[in-house]
Amino acid sequence: MRLVLSLRKRLIATAIFSCFAEQAGAQSLDEVVVTVVRSHPVVESVRAQSRAAEQRIAEEEGALLPRVDFSGTAGEEFTNNRLTRQRAKD
Repeated sequence: MRLVLSLRKRLIATAIFSCFAEQAGAQSLDEVVVTVVRSHPVVESVRAQSRAAEQRIAEEEGALLPRVDFSGTAGEEFTNNRLTRQRAKD
């Protein structure tokens, strides 16, 4: 009885592992290498640094573009400088 149960467990385990082995074997070596390289932490770090450098370059290029500033006011203007003080004395 114990031998039969053990044999049955082995057959089930073999069937499960063979299913996974077929899926793993379906990838070509090129696909595996690409997957490993893309998911490697060092490669991801270098890729993030590259994106950050590209962002800094875009910011610097944006600083070189022309810029227009608008401001608006309303009402009387009171100016106190040399020219306006001379007018008040005249």
